[in-house]
Amino acid sequence: MTLPTVASGETAVAQVRAWDTAVAVSYDEARALGQKFGGSEILQVVAGTLQSAGSLTGLTSFNLQVGLPHFNVGTIEFQERLP
Repeated sequence: MTLPTVASGETAVAQVRAWDTAVAVSYDEARALGQKFGGSEILQVVAGTLQSAGSLTGLTSFNLQVGLPHFNVGTIEFQERLP
């Protein structure tokens, strides 16, 4: 994965996320549809190094959960401008 805003050798924060791609194309869509999803704790990684998920220092197991109550996707629309 390319991190366009992090130079090689600099530290970045990352999170491993998982969801069922057979029912949702993104993590957020899986959440919104009430499908299984999960995410790791936040990790610090050094950009420009070859790492796999199995070798990420500090990565611990995490569970998947189903949907989140009160997770709504909305839109903002302009109604009027007040003086």
